[in-house]
Amino acid sequence: MPLELVTGPANAEKAGHVLSGVRRAAQAGPVPLLVVPTRRDVDVYRRELAGDAVALGVAVMDFDELLREMARRADVSSRSLGLVGRERVAAAVADALAGGERLRALTKAATTGGFPAALARFCGEIAQARCDPRRFARAMSIWGASEHGREAFAADLARLYGAYVERLERIDRVDPAQHGWLVLDALRLRPAAWGATPVFLYGFDDLAPIQLDAVRTLAANVGAQVTVSLPFEARAAFAGRGQTRGDLAELAGSNIVVLPPSDRHYADASRTALHGLERTLFESVPASVDPGATIELLEGGDPRAELELIAERVRRLLDGGQSADGIALALRDVAVAAPLAEAVFAEAGIEVALELWRPLHRTALGRGLLALLRCALLGGGADDLLVWLRAPGAPGGSGRRVDSLEASIRERGLVGADGALEEWARLGGHDLTAISRLREARARGRGELFDALLREAARMLAAPHREGSTGTAPVLGREQVADAAALWRLTRLLDELRDLEHGAARITLDDEALCELIAEVEVPIGGGARPGAILVTDPLALRARRVDVLFLGRMQEGVFPRSGRPEPFLGDDERRSIDHALAAAGEQPLRLRVHEDQLDAERYQLYAAVSRPRERLIVSWHRADEDGEPVVRSPFVDDLLAVFAPAPQVRDRRLGSVGWLPRDRVSSSQRALSDALSEGQERLRAASVRDDAQPLSHPDVRAMLAARDSWSATELEVYARCPVRWFVERLLRPGTIEPDAEPLSRGRVGHAALERTLRELAQAGQRLDQETLEASIARLRVHLRAEEEASPISSDPRRRLAESGRLEADLIRYLEHHVEVGSSLTPSDFELSFGVAGTELPAVDLGVIKVKGRIDRIDRSADRREAIIVDYKGRAAQAPAAKWLDDGLLQAGLYSLALEQLEQQAGTRVVGALYQPVGAEPRLMSARGFVEEGADATASYKDRLAPEDRDELLDAILARAGQLTRDILAGVLEPSPERCSWNNSGCAYPSICRCEA
Repeated sequence: MPLELVTGPANAEKAGHVLSGVRRAAQAGPVPLLVVPTRRDVDVYRRELAGDAVALGVAVMDFDELLREMARRADVSSRSLGLVGRERVAAAVADALAGGERLRALTKAATTGGFPAALARFCGEIAQARCDPRRFARAMSIWGASEHGREAFAADLARLYGAYVERLERIDRVDPAQHGWLVLDALRLRPAAWGATPVFLYGFDDLAPIQLDAVRTLAANVGAQVTVSLPFEARAAFAGRGQTRGDLAELAGSNIVVLPPSDRHYADASRTALHGLERTLFESVPASVDPGATIELLEGGDPRAELELIAERVRRLLDGGQSADGIALALRDVAVAAPLAEAVFAEAGIEVALELWRPLHRTALGRGLLALLRCALLGGGADDLLVWLRAPGAPGGSGRRVDSLEASIRERGLVGADGALEEWARLGGHDLTAISRLREARARGRGELFDALLREAARMLAAPHREGSTGTAPVLGREQVADAAALWRLTRLLDELRDLEHGAARITLDDEALCELIAEVEVPIGGGARPGAILVTDPLALRARRVDVLFLGRMQEGVFPRSGRPEPFLGDDERRSIDHALAAAGEQPLRLRVHEDQLDAERYQLYAAVSRPRERLIVSWHRADEDGEPVVRSPFVDDLLAVFAPAPQVRDRRLGSVGWLPRDRVSSSQRALSDALSEGQERLRAASVRDDAQPLSHPDVRAMLAARDSWSATELEVYARCPVRWFVERLLRPGTIEPDAEPLSRGRVGHAALERTLRELAQAGQRLDQETLEASIARLRVHLRAEEEASPISSDPRRRLAESGRLEADLIRYLEHHVEVGSSLTPSDFELSFGVAGTELPAVDLGVIKVKGRIDRIDRSADRREAIIVDYKGRAAQAPAAKWLDDGLLQAGLYSLALEQLEQQAGTRVVGALYQPVGAEPRLMSARGFVEEGADATASYKDRLAPEDRDELLDAILARAGQLTRDILAGVLEPSPERCSWNNSGCAYPSICRCEA
């Protein structure tokens, strides 16, 4: 028999036997093929064979490549669809059958989002069982008739599978499982096409049906020399591998090599513990293996704490001379845990090699390309244009210009990409021809669009390397490698979509669905093992290689062993029921794979994993999840501990831990954080700027402050609340591209509309009263629309509409409230500015301070001798004058003194200063501040002051303002986080101030 079966337990030196055969075959004749499970294994064994100088005489490949080689030699031209193509075909089938009401039991299910992917998997499984639509329909008919109530469901499954295969035929494509069988059938018909090439399969722990049939075809039909290595031993760890071993043994006959277990691969110090573990795991024997220092256990309070323990242990190993290439971390849920693992190891200063999968829209290239595509095909939004312009390789030009565009978009409330394009042109930006190129390509057809999109992607990927090129190939960084992978995956995806355009039954996507599909295609980030990096991978990926030290992490219940995923169409009981019904009817069973052997498969994975390390095995788990909810460690931990006596000690790290012990090996940043923590909270507080606040001392800053000739009241109020906030907002003045917050935009629009309304009344010689109220409201609406159109309240169209209506209602309510107050004074002056750039009036010298500012409104008596200052505020209730000093409110008082000084010759006396909320609910609408007793006697004000109390208050405000200016000039910078934010919610700039409250 040409088939040689090599079996034995994990450490039976099967690799040595197989590779020896590979080397002999390489010297004897045609180039042999070494087939291993994964692409990572291909790289590993190419390097190993290169060390023996036979790499060029051996072709190392995975099974998919073997199938492609078989197809090439058998001259099979049929093409299979990829995963995306299969799902699109399944979606088209589901839509057609559900829409045509040809489904009975699955009509609603067929319209759900996950149905196409599940259907594609199911149809692939049926195809893998070599079951054509006629046979499957017959099987479903027999089963449906035998199971009461299942007739409609069975008929729907038959229709779906039949339509799936028919649709593939109409586009001249096949399912990957069908493609494999076609290749093997063709090779059986033309066995001489293979030649005498020997084939060696190593590293597989089980064979899928197509893999087993490939071995059978090569060995029995073609007559090629085939060697298969399969771990097996008659014990519990191999319970799920008996069927495959039996099938191969039948083919091999007497040509079976059974290798005994060996401990030769272990280091001397670890031989007893690791070899004993491999020999007795899952066996019903008393614990008898001494773990020594070879087996270690780590327990974290949460996932991060567990990974921090692992990283610290890795650091100690590296510092002790262990090579990083010999360390691996196996995580059963590596796809879930990889981002956190990457972050933790980066904090620890340890390089890792791990493969992450990220949606294309989360790569820099993909994000920018999708934004471009949305602008070209879907109209897009202004934000899409900004994303594209900021993408690497996009024609954004100066970052400042893009910042200016973003600021303009936000300020003007631009929504669409076309409007943003016009603004970009107005700002002098580059001509963005890529958008028009894609639109023109789209008009010529899908294929043209795909080609144009790939050209734009390639242009963006290459653009950063064109400028300043030295003629040498650039070395790509991590993110640039991710962008290159994104382009590769995009190319593969578009090739699949092209396939769907073939034949009479073309399957096309609309533009929106195309963008969604591109956005979610998965891109591999990172890669396999590389020199100097710790390998982080799935346990199964280690089955064909060895490491010195293995960390087996996240050993949690439900993670390892992994719970079986329910089959959405046919469960295990239904699969057995189908075969029983077919047998009863005299038909051949389908023999669809059942899933109840999941635990056996997981137990083998654990066995295979713990047999990989030569020197040390470190097992870890955590007690709680990220939210602090308790989680249970894996029962596999107990299976491991059942081997050892005494049990290994457990090292733990508590939930939320930050500090480390002095003996722990951690990075400098981790040690600094730990040392800071150990100093205690009081030391941290003492080291903060709160208790050791330093004054402004730079001579240039002090000179700039001393040169100031006037101060605004609002600036002094900010300083009074928190000097550090004043320092940030008034001295540092950080720039922003954000538009004004909606409350500020709302206030600006409302003030302007109200001013124009009241100004027109004053110019007409009228007062706002009951007789003029209705006409004033009409005027207000006109002015409000004009102001809002010129300066939108919000960039969101929906919020803009809602906030405009809300503002209109608030202003009307205020006009009605003003009439109810019944003031005899007339609003006559608006936005009176002094000391402000662009105004004629100078700053007002009040003796201890020169004041500048702008008074919102001044109401005057008929003889203009009495005046009331009105300052508009938002929706919140305002404070009476009695609380102004306590609350740090200086503006109304300083403005009162400034107006009297400005109009000293006219003899104006400010008899009132009021903060008027606009938009408050009716019970809080009242203006608060002060009005002198006897002034404006007909009006109903809440806060009246005697003239002498009014004078005393204004004097106190002036004195407080003088003290604040002296503190500013002295550079006093004491933080007040308890008053810093406008709503007293703590420090407004904690990243700058870093004080505690």
